[in-house]
Amino acid sequence: MTPRNWEPKALPTSMTSGEAFSPLDNELPVRWMRGLRLVRPDGLGAGRRALFLALLTWLPIVVWAFATGRLAGVDTGESLLHHYAVHVRCLVVIPLLILAEPMLQHKLKSIMA
Repeated sequence: MTPRNWEPKALPTSMTSGEAFSPLDNELPVRWMRGLRLVRPDGLGAGRRALFLALLTWLPIVVWAFATGRLAGVDTGESLLHHYAVHVRCLVVIPLLILAEPMLQHKLKSIMA
């Protein structure tokens, strides 16, 4: 139930145009990376973010495998080099998802316009 004298508030002028709407520009990870200067204030920085996040996810796994002798050692059990899925997820899938964000943003802006 709504009160009788209730009227919907108008959207700010920055939100009424299709160009101002961006589902990805103001998301929390992008704001963090802007604070770290990985992303420019006027863009998404998809290439830099893809490289940074790929290394952020893959490098600790490689360092751990090297430190425990599981990088290439066959005698200690399964080596990291035999787990192709880990490499594909960290070095291919994560960057591809991030590199797809500018296309997604462009399509969403055209839908919202």
